[in-house]
Amino acid sequence: MENDQAARQLAPFPLWYGACLSTAPREIFEGGVPLNKLITVVVCVFFIMGTAQVSDALTYQFDEEFNSTPFQATMELIVSNNKLTIKLQNTSLESAGPAISGFGVSLLNYPSIYSGMTWTLLAADDKDVSARWYKYGVSNYQLNFYAISAVLDGLYNPKYKGLTSDDRTTPALFTAEFKLGTPELNENFTPIIYVGNIGLTNTPYVTGRLVAAPEPGTLLLLGLGLIGIGIIMREML
Repeated sequence: MENDQAARQLAPFPLWYGACLSTAPREIFEGGVPLNKLITVVVCVFFIMGTAQVSDALTYQFDEEFNSTPFQATMELIVSNNKLTIKLQNTSLESAGPAISGFGVSLLNYPSIYSGMTWTLLAADDKDVSARWYKYGVSNYQLNFYAISAVLDGLYNPKYKGLTSDDRTTPALFTAEFKLGTPELNENFTPIIYVGNIGLTNTPYVTGRLVAAPEPGTLLLLGLGLIGIGIIMREML
């Protein structure tokens, strides 16, 4: 009877919790805490923690007009462990030709984790264009990257009519890995995108507008896991 009651209490939890707990002896819900039962609980805790890795994700929209040329783009920032991923998409009109010729983000702990940072930039079809871009830190935007040539190396909407075989297109994927720690996004400075190939001598930039914040799904999953462990421990004691 007690076993059936415990099973009903655990029923709402994800199936993989049940699979994890199924390795425990049936006596886990009875009195006593044998060593093998404690080992089972510890293994479950590590499994839950590993599955529910917490990551930050922010999405920004960019809309501006330069020299009567509209520019539109999106940028998604994802932080997971020691890796920063930036997804760039040029969504400008097909008839217009502005390119993403640079981008910049700000990190709270940049100075302390800068040493040993490695990065790559992939254009559409996983084409590595890192050699055609360079890093340049400026004031609050420590991670600034520019195309060597805004026209030839900028990132275009793949549907732009004026593309040539040497041009790059989006979606693009930037990845930076930090050996000394986890990057922390500075939300006080929204990301920027530099715009090229618009008939201007300078390279202006657009400030992003936050359109999507991180969902608490991973935190909820972790919380449910800890609640499940709490129920198991209560039944064991």
